[in-house]
Amino acid sequence: MRHFNIRSSFGITIAAIATLSLSTSAPAAAEEICPASSTRCWYLIFGVGDAPKRRLYLADFLVRKPEPSITQIDMVDIPEQDGDGADHYVYTMDFKCDQKQMRRNRAYRMFANGKIETQPMSDWVPVLPSVFQRAYELACDPKVRNNPSRNSMVLTGNMFRPIDVADLTRQLLWKTNSKSSQRL
Repeated sequence: MRHFNIRSSFGITIAAIATLSLSTSAPAAAEEICPASSTRCWYLIFGVGDAPKRRLYLADFLVRKPEPSITQIDMVDIPEQDGDGADHYVYTMDFKCDQKQMRRNRAYRMFANGKIETQPMSDWVPVLPSVFQRAYELACDPKVRNNPSRNSMVLTGNMFRPIDVADLTRQLLWKTNSKSSQRL
């Protein structure tokens, strides 16, 4: 399995499609992209794999501080094809920025038949060098949030429901639809 970032050839294709499809001009700062009135602001932050087993990860740039020492971010994990039949996964991640620790606050996976399975809160662990490192950078470093394109992150949209994020990603990048979104 091959890991890639937005600068890879597949990533360049993703960036070009997302930019052409969703924006007529690229603002210089996240404040212009994600106004305070937005309820969501999804960015493509990481990808892995080759067709037909690609996987993309998006994060909501509108981070929250539920406690002074915790920064929280929502993520969507979209597999092109998933071995256990999941359409997409949604995570709410907590980060202790000064300690470089993370935990999964809550999570669920949605299947094509509409079934949802939840996962319990995890323990605090060191930030893992993967998509979670990218999410940590987004959550904890204002320089990353203020300059997403300089950090190889691509605006994907402001859809409120994570299932819509998964569906739009598949339609634009993989030319397929989420089976679960067709039921809702």
